[in-house]
Amino acid sequence: MINKVHPNFDNGIEYVRLCELPFTQSVKFKNWLSPNSIFSMEVEEKIFYDCISYAVYEFWFENQTPNPIFQERSHF
Repeated sequence: MINKVHPNFDNGIEYVRLCELPFTQSVKFKNWLSPNSIFSMEVEEKIFYDCISYAVYEFWFENQTPNPIFQERSHF
């Protein structure tokens, strides 16, 4: 089971950094993700170039695996 990461919250924006995702999750997410979804943020005088809106990550996470009910019904 893949664990959902918690969002970072800076400058009024909820986001995740690609480098903070577990490796397997990062690979799958990057393959799905549009390059236009990546943005940079300045946080405490550092610039992060691998930020993704938490809403985008959350949508992907919730929809990455088939619905368990659907899997169960497909065996009939």
